[in-house]
Amino acid sequence: MPRRHQRRSQRHPAWMLGAGTALWLLEIAAILYWHLGAASPDALYEWQNWAVIVVLHLLTATWFGLMWPKVLRWRRRSSLRVSPEVRAERERIAQDLHDGAGSHLSGALALLETPQPNLAQVRHAVEHAMFALRVEMEALDDADASLIERLASMRWRLQPLLSERGMVMQWNMPMDEADTSPRAEKGLQLAFLAQEAMSNALQHSKGTSLRVELQPVPVGSWTLEVADDGCGMEDAPVPRAGRSQSGRGWGVDGMRARAQRIGAQFALESSPGRGTCVRVVVPADAIS
Repeated sequence: MPRRHQRRSQRHPAWMLGAGTALWLLEIAAILYWHLGAASPDALYEWQNWAVIVVLHLLTATWFGLMWPKVLRWRRRSSLRVSPEVRAERERIAQDLHDGAGSHLSGALALLETPQPNLAQVRHAVEHAMFALRVEMEALDDADASLIERLASMRWRLQPLLSERGMVMQWNMPMDEADTSPRAEKGLQLAFLAQEAMSNALQHSKGTSLRVELQPVPVGSWTLEVADDGCGMEDAPVPRAGRSQSGRGWGVDGMRARAQRIGAQFALESSPGRGTCVRVVVPADAIS
């Protein structure tokens, strides 16, 4: 996990101690003022003086109590430059936004630029952009979640889109109590890959079912499959903005790159009228 530099670590604690010292000196001044002749025999005036001193006591004690632990933890940062870990995390987030929500929004814009834009397709593209954005936000909230947990969250968010398109989901996950599925960066990249494959199936396949399967295979490896029974890639129209440089479209290059990034094997099977299957095999040595 990248180191996170907290903003308060850059601040010098002198102002904290200075403010507390000022309260303490104000308290001493009030006591001296009262005892050196400003006191009055009037009972009400005496009660007010005591009230002021008690309040100052409480303020001073509270301030030192809150600030002293921060003063003890304070360390001057050796460099104001961003650490390599933070820079790498920023680049990853930017790339994920570009490959996910950004690509779907680009597709929506391409559809709007046609002579007679299909508003239903535009709406679907925007829905998938929002879906990808929510997946990224959840990834930031829980960076150490397992792949099973991430896929379960996707299933919950994807169900309304499936129902709207009349598609049925087949969900096959391990039933073991111990969740040993990939976590951290490997689980995150696999989740993004699955999200892209699901979005492609919903947006382009014109199928009636979507199968998502994650199963452990011998020697500690894992296999992830996302498959549909639709028209296949060759028969599915893709907006120009959604095509990759290889011309295959559907973000295949991005999915393959994610698999390679974590040492996994990527395969894609698609034929006209028989649907598409995205398969990723994560070897045991890539998980350890």
